[in-house]
Amino acid sequence: MSRNHPHEALLNEAILDALALPNADAREEQIVESHAGSYKWLGDPAGPLDRFLNDSSQRLFWISGRPGSGKSTLLRYLKHRSGLSERLRRWGAGHRLHIASFFFWESGLVSQRSLEGLFRSLLHQLLSSCPALIRQVFHSLYVEIQSATTLERVRRLAAWEIEDLAAAYDAFLDIIHRQGEQKVFLLLDGLDEFEGNHSEIIRLVESATRHSDVKVCVSSRPWRIFEEAFSNVAQLRLQDVTRNDMQRYVTDRLAGQASDSVIDAVVEKAEGVFFWSTIACNELQSRTKGAAVRSEDVESLPLGLDALYRHLLTEAPESTCKMAATYFSLILAREDVCMFTRNDETALVTAWELVLATHLDHDQATMRHMDSMAKETIRSLLSETIAQILDSTRRLVQFSGPEDGLAHQSVSFYHRTVRTWVRGPDGAKLLQYAKDDPHSLLLRSVLLCWRIPSSGTLRRQRNVSGWWSRIMTGFTHARLASDIAQGQIFDLLMCLNETLNDLYLARVESEDPREAHALDNWARSCFGTLESRGRTPYEDAFLALAVSFGLTSFVDRYLKEGRYEPGNGYPLLCWTTRYLFDRQSSIYPLTDPAIVHALLRFGLDPNQRMLLPKKREAKDDEPPNYLASPWKMCLESVQQALRRGWVERSPPEKSRWKQVIELFLEYNADRNVTVQTTHKDRREKGSVLLDRLDAWAGDD
Repeated sequence: MSRNHPHEALLNEAILDALALPNADAREEQIVESHAGSYKWLGDPAGPLDRFLNDSSQRLFWISGRPGSGKSTLLRYLKHRSGLSERLRRWGAGHRLHIASFFFWESGLVSQRSLEGLFRSLLHQLLSSCPALIRQVFHSLYVEIQSATTLERVRRLAAWEIEDLAAAYDAFLDIIHRQGEQKVFLLLDGLDEFEGNHSEIIRLVESATRHSDVKVCVSSRPWRIFEEAFSNVAQLRLQDVTRNDMQRYVTDRLAGQASDSVIDAVVEKAEGVFFWSTIACNELQSRTKGAAVRSEDVESLPLGLDALYRHLLTEAPESTCKMAATYFSLILAREDVCMFTRNDETALVTAWELVLATHLDHDQATMRHMDSMAKETIRSLLSETIAQILDSTRRLVQFSGPEDGLAHQSVSFYHRTVRTWVRGPDGAKLLQYAKDDPHSLLLRSVLLCWRIPSSGTLRRQRNVSGWWSRIMTGFTHARLASDIAQGQIFDLLMCLNETLNDLYLARVESEDPREAHALDNWARSCFGTLESRGRTPYEDAFLALAVSFGLTSFVDRYLKEGRYEPGNGYPLLCWTTRYLFDRQSSIYPLTDPAIVHALLRFGLDPNQRMLLPKKREAKDDEPPNYLASPWKMCLESVQQALRRGWVERSPPEKSRWKQVIELFLEYNADRNVTVQTTHKDRREKGSVLLDRLDAWAGDD
């Protein structure tokens, strides 16, 4: 491949594309629009916000507010509808102005609550408005990709390191300051929803405001860490200034249904929490169905969001509680998968997945043959399910996504306080109404998304990359499912394997069908690149995936039922050694001793060395090339972990990895095998390495 030097504009575009976040505006779009006529007080020239925007000596403004007081709504209004650019003109003093924003969201994607997401979003916005600075901001990266092939460039830009992003962000602000010709205004919402150490995000904000060319407006809950950090900066307590806005909102919502005194009672009871008034109006209108709202109706609503959620969700009829519990548990289960995999593609559950999880039972889902579903039936099921979800959860969840594609709309908690309540002790009582394991239900829906696609059309394909996020999601749900659900999990996974075998377009031909399947099947395509797989046979690649994802119960039953036929392929035990000490930011779990024991008990050899196929260009007299044995791979994990400081010495973790090593030794692993993982490691016998491990772990 030739090494061309693309035009600078193409390199700039490649870096900007790599920085861009999928669904970058999703959080902002989900924030409720401000009610008509709200925030008139923002235009007061003598108000604290206007003074901040115009005063060159003020560089940081903090908006604080109770949960549900409307901080995000205010910042969205400030960004889009307050004439922000015009109001910053005096401070800008004729300089070019760059405005960038980020809305943290604890309940959203990983990129919406992480430092990586923050840096990528801000850099993408700032550099899009001045691409001429990209070469300077990403100088080392620019030089590297300028001389790279297209494939090398794509691979290099596929992932970002936090250190590189932080350096680029600092470089941008330094360049702006040195040039003295441009100004930057940053709007950061929800610092309390940042998933990392809040001291870190505070330091980031304060470091930006050291530049006279930068102003930053932030919002957060009034937590002590923020109060201490921002005590001496310009600030605004939202609940102190929004009473008139709330009065106007409630008046409009209950127009023709409530007297002035009833409206005043609602506003008073909200105690500055805008979201309380929103839910209260929803409930009052639902109860009265157009009739007059009485003072007794308002009095029946408890003070505070938590008490209001408890009232609405746990004092409903049992049938409603069951439905709400089921849907809440499904949302939480998908969140749990995302929290583990750290992969945004697993973050949200769609409307169609909820339909499939709740409208077809286990026997229907695992039928060998399944009829397609008419588009009219799909639309009807979607509308019915969405209405049922909104009604049973009292509209405390929301759907977002393409308006013309209900199936692909994702569901999430309407507000962070709802999620906190559902995950708390009161929510736990409600969730007891859910009779089915949510992870089992969602694995069922993952399977059925292939069997009954929302488009109504089954499509066979060879490119498994388009399936990978769903595969990863399904297997992780299988691992997180309760013990009591493992029988269903086994059936669903077996059906998933059959379904994907039917949909996968295999190309390898052989007189031996088993050999052809070993070399070309959907599961095998999940392991690395085509180049790395080569013609390496895999011993039951589907089972290897189950081993990799730590599906102990499934693997044990699969082996006991005699479904696995050992061959000469890549040893199954090798898949248990990769994450013995550290997950290394992977989607896979740490090694489970139980899965290692199941494989060894079945009779697999820890010392097995697989003869790798010769490359086509290899000479006849070239010596054979063997893959390291599973035991040697295990020792290499030990050596690497000791060098990198990955060995965890807490009692639970120490017990786990010690069990794995002891199991290998119990089944005759060779203690005297020689190990040298990389050139950075010493060449040593396994017994010596294990002595070093014991010494590090504090064992005698």
